[in-house]
Amino acid sequence: MVVELGENSFTGTLDAWLFLLPSLQQIDLANNSFTGIIVPKPPPNFNSQLVAVNLSFNRINGILPVNFIYYPILRSLGLSYNQLRGPIPKEYSKNGSMQRLYLDGNFLNGSLPAEFFSGDTAVTGSFGDNCLTSCPVSSQLCSKSQKPASICQQAYGGPADQGLNCQSNV
Repeated sequence: MVVELGENSFTGTLDAWLFLLPSLQQIDLANNSFTGIIVPKPPPNFNSQLVAVNLSFNRINGILPVNFIYYPILRSLGLSYNQLRGPIPKEYSKNGSMQRLYLDGNFLNGSLPAEFFSGDTAVTGSFGDNCLTSCPVSSQLCSKSQKPASICQQAYGGPADQGLNCQSNV
């Protein structure tokens, strides 16, 4: 089953039940106005068929949901241009099935897990236009620059002169 309802005016929070539909393979709800997402950890013996999720260009806020790593055949995850904050979980770099990961245009901060650059992962996508402190511009994942420090500081509630460097690229 494919849920393709992008470019509508849907609002609210995406509830857990959506991700637990037994025959669901793809979700495309990009270009709506969702503000939240509840991604459950699938129950034991749940045979998820979920391969692709695109929730880009919404207004989803909060931290990046770690539970996406528990979907064993999820290959593509798009959460670009939302309002997500916090670090990119190290578990994302250890998900062997993940091939495409688009997280650009949020307010993600901290350092990227080194595993994304170790050669052990074949992930493509984009982490640019965030507040990351160690996104090497030499990597295709970081080809877009990071947000200016002043925008990152405002997003995290600090004055622009606190010295948080959100634009540092290694």
